Amino acid sequence: MKLRTMPMNSMLKRNLPKCIFVMPTKSSFMEVDHTILKTYYSVIPVYLAQSIKRSAYLLSLLRLIITLVIHPKVKTSFVWFADYHAFITVLVNNILNRKTIVFIGGYDAVFYPELKMGVHYKPLRSFCNKYCLKHADLIIANHSALIKSQNYYYIPSGHADGILSFIPQLKTPTRILYNGIQFKDEPLLEPLRSQKILTIGLTPRKEDFINKGYDLLIEIAKRRPELEFTFVGIPECWLPELESKYHFSQLPNIELLSWVDHDKLNELYLNSAVYVQASISEGMPNSLIEAMYYGCIPVGSNVAGIPTVISTYGIIVYQRDSIELEIAINEALQITDRKSIHAYIAKNFSLETRQNKMATILQEFDLLS
Repeated sequence: MKLRTMPMNSMLKRNLPKCIFVMPTKSSFMEVDHTILKTYYSVIPVYLAQSIKRSAYLLSLLRLIITLVIHPKVKTSFVWFADYHAFITVLVNNILNRKTIVFIGGYDAVFYPELKMGVHYKPLRSFCNKYCLKHADLIIANHSALIKSQNYYYIPSGHADGILSFIPQLKTPTRILYNGIQFKDEPLLEPLRSQKILTIGLTPRKEDFINKGYDLLIEIAKRRPELEFTFVGIPECWLPELESKYHFSQLPNIELLSWVDHDKLNELYLNSAVYVQASISEGMPNSLIEAMYYGCIPVGSNVAGIPTVISTYGIIVYQRDSIELEIAINEALQITDRKSIHAYIAKNFSLETRQNKMATILQEFDLLS
């Protein structure tokens, strides 16, 4: 009688330890980590619906609890963002004597009450954030600014950011792991491009329009009709109110896009001379990394991971002022060396780079057994 043997890759997959990976949205950077984790684990993904509507998110939280309970062989869970869902994950895992690794990325490490921004704006959400960070086994941040820093760009005297600003006696170990992008093509980079300025940032709340620096770019667009501006990420529901305040219809050099698919986004990157990330608060924006990969000259605020990504390959703005931002854009428009920017990003912010560093962290904390 012949014994049937399984292919080696199937055997390896069967022998991988199981983990649960909690993703509040289907964002590209979470999908990157999903791909990485599948190298080391048999991953049970849990997609939540946080960005759709509250009722869908609440239902998904119930599904999360069920998923955590019905998989007794899972020893480790990974969860993106220290929010309500991370509280549930950590709480259940603590009861079941399992480990939880929390990725933090921005809004879960800041508080700007005037912009209604950050988990600490709501007391219950703040409690959930602090609980999960205190009781997690490991915190992985995409930049050291999310651990502790000062924002001098927005407030010259400084504004405290980072989880240690809210939990000074935090004992949970932390590690830094920069974002990585799964690059799928090698773009043709023409050094000379038309004077198009691109900026991308999701604005699910009206206050995010200010956070992303769109108000500053509007001021510049009024002064510089020869420049073309494209804003991506503004929901159509906000347009009437924004029109009444900023009068977009009188600014033909501004194009507003609520959402674009991947191919259209790549086309925008390739056709834009400059990419602007003038945010008040960020972690490490993927759109900035992607724009530089496609040869856009970056201009960004001196906030968290933005200057780290830009490095010496673009212009950093140190004060939230439209004149300062316009000067930076003018400087960026004079730069044409797009290949060096592309090569720098491909080397330092690839999926492979993040995977190698994540593997080191997982081994350090004995999470691969």
